[in-house]
Amino acid sequence: LGTRRRFPQVSANLNVRWCSGALKIDVAAAALRNQTRFLHRRTLVLTGERAGEGAARANYAFFEPHRADARRSSALRRHVDHLRFVQQWSETDVWAILERWRI
Repeated sequence: LGTRRRFPQVSANLNVRWCSGALKIDVAAAALRNQTRFLHRRTLVLTGERAGEGAARANYAFFEPHRADARRSSALRRHVDHLRFVQQWSETDVWAILERWRI
């Protein structure tokens, strides 16, 4: 009952927001950190945050090391980069490319 009827909740406070990084972002980071297939390899994580979706997203880097990156670790050598390839696209651009490729 504590999480029902709360989506989408417009708030930065995770105590009142059902949709959180733990349910989306941290899942990928945990998979990258806990699977040996990502060790000693280069991995590119593509995500679809758009700057037009909010002030916080407007400040995200277009390309940066991912939170699961460990390229400087002598033991792990897990090279993970993060690319937000639609960051500067408009919502119209996103819908147009989805339609073009029939997604």
